[in-house]
This record gives sequence, C-alpha cells and structure tokens, in this order.
Amino acid sequence: METKDVILELRTKRGLSQDDLAEKVMVTRQAVSRWENGETVPNTDTLKLLSSWNVNLAETDALEFWRIWILF
Repeated sequence: METKDVILELRTKRGLSQDDLAEKVMVTRQAVSRWENGETVPNTDTLKLLSSWNVNLAETDALEFWRIWILF
C-alpha cells in the first residue's frame, strides 16, 4: 500500500474532507491533495501527527524509511 492510499483511507474512514484533515495536521488542503495524488509525501512532523491516529506507518514502502528514521 502506497502512502497516498494510506492517507486517503485514513481520511475517508474518519469521514473527513481534505480541509478537515488539513486543519487537524496543520497544513493546507492543497498539501493533502498532493499527498493523495502521490505528488508528495508528508514531512516528518506531519507523519508523527498521522501516526498518533494509529496509522501503521510500516504499511507503506514510502513511509518505511520515515518510520525507521523517527525511531532512531
């Protein structure tokens, strides 16, 4: 599962709009859109916020590096 798929699933399972998620993780709606389109990935601080929602960061190849980096 790619980063973009995890973020989209996270958002839709919680019934959030892109604006809602953006507000919760303190970014713009456009940033959320870019994540979900696979254009970019969240930065480390945002990944930490998303992981606090019980997102398994190890589920995606793109996030595996960040998960390891955060642990060290």
